[in-house]
Amino acid sequence: MPTLPLALIDLDHTLLNTTHIKIDYRTLASAVEAFSHFTGNEVDRYLYPDTIAFITYIKKYFIPAIFTEGPADFQKAKISHSALAGLIDNNCRFVFDGFTKADQLSQLVALHHPKLLVDDNPKNLETAHYLNLITVRVKRGDHRADPDIASPDLTVASLQEIIEKDLFATFIIKV
Repeated sequence: MPTLPLALIDLDHTLLNTTHIKIDYRTLASAVEAFSHFTGNEVDRYLYPDTIAFITYIKKYFIPAIFTEGPADFQKAKISHSALAGLIDNNCRFVFDGFTKADQLSQLVALHHPKLLVDDNPKNLETAHYLNLITVRVKRGDHRADPDIASPDLTVASLQEIIEKDLFATFIIKV
């Protein structure tokens, strides 16, 4: 059986409602401190309602990988203290501290050969577009109103839209 291609999936504002974290903790420092003391799946309350179903769905077509930037311990805590820890293999968690995702994407493509990027940020999707990845823009979070820089292959308001319409079977399966 052939190996499925890798899909890079953004964490903040795509899988995780980071806006609610900002409201609850007000500062990055207080959120980092609180998350460092978590012991279970406390972060699940910040996952978008369609996150778990989407990760389950995408596994039919791709190997899902988290692709995120920010303070490494904080980003890793967001994953390890949520249901994502049981759904995404450790070797498929790409966390970049001190670098933007756009800066790291070409190296990640060269090393791991992903075929898809699911993200809310038009800048990351532009970089992915020029690296010949299939791009899916999720219009939610801080970048929902930002204009596209390069036209994504698919734009959705939620991950649920992809699941309900089985868009990967009808649109992206050409990988």
